[in-house]
Amino acid sequence: MGQAGRVRKVASGRRAALALFLFVMAFFVEAALGESLSDALGIDYDLAYVAAGSIAATGFVALLGGWEMLRPDVASIRRMLRLGWWLLLVGAAMGVLDLHDFVSSGMAPEPGWVGRLAGVALLCLLIGIEEEAMFRGLLLHGLLARSGRTRTGVVLACVVSSLLFGLAHVSELDASDPVQLLQAALKVTQTGTYGFVLAAATLSGRPDESDSLFGPALFHGLDDFLAMFVSIGLMGESSEVSYVATGADAWPTVTLYAVLTILYLPSVVRAALWLRALDVPQLGGVARAEGGQAPPPVPDGVCRTQPTTLPAASPVEGVPVLPQDSDTNGAGGDGLEGRPSRPW
Repeated sequence: MGQAGRVRKVASGRRAALALFLFVMAFFVEAALGESLSDALGIDYDLAYVAAGSIAATGFVALLGGWEMLRPDVASIRRMLRLGWWLLLVGAAMGVLDLHDFVSSGMAPEPGWVGRLAGVALLCLLIGIEEEAMFRGLLLHGLLARSGRTRTGVVLACVVSSLLFGLAHVSELDASDPVQLLQAALKVTQTGTYGFVLAAATLSGRPDESDSLFGPALFHGLDDFLAMFVSIGLMGESSEVSYVATGADAWPTVTLYAVLTILYLPSVVRAALWLRALDVPQLGGVARAEGGQAPPPVPDGVCRTQPTTLPAASPVEGVPVLPQDSDTNGAGGDGLEGRPSRPW
């Protein structure tokens, strides 16, 4: 490795450390600012908490120079749907089942349900923004800035960030209760597999596209809305959720998490194939903001390996200058367009 390569590696390591530090700090800012917003504006604490987290996480991503990760990007929506359409179908099916149970029970929506549905939609949108900026923008792309030079490092960054994403969804449990421990383990697995697909979707694989969080954030928010619109919007239940159940709900919860994990596997395989097809390095939006992401954008139809004609050297007395051949490879290029092959 040359001197320039060592300098870039050190710079990437520093930005990775800063991103991980800001990831941790986002939780503290979220808690402090959320309580202040709730008291000052008189709004629901959960909504204020998530809004504070969104402000902190996106602000820290911007502070790192990751503006490209925050801007609206249609390509990121297409990429997210390509990898995660099955996850959305599973979420929609569960939402339809919840609505069917609600209607067949003969219950009527609680008063003010229209306003509550709007509130749920806003809450879920903010959850998508917060968690994608926090776990994919800061954590995943922070790890990629250090480990994304190899394919193993890219996959490892996706796995680690997804595992921590799953762990963040388990808070209170009785460690002496084996059923609760089983629920927690399955919840981490279920949410982690979901997060793995979202992690893969933030990597564009093309130098002319950004590693935008826009598509995953919208997808995440919509999927959460499908899970909440009946219980919170129509039935008026609390938005505070416990992912570890007790009593009669314990074993049904175990079954639910196990079934969802199995149902998510097709999308997990699809995401793994996507990562396998990506070119490396994949240093993520944090390093790209520093100028550490290679290679530069390549227009469609132009071979990545197309040679650049160098200016002829000054003639030296007694040494003839040979004419340059524009096809220095002798093969005329291979027609590649500088993008990863699609495994589907």
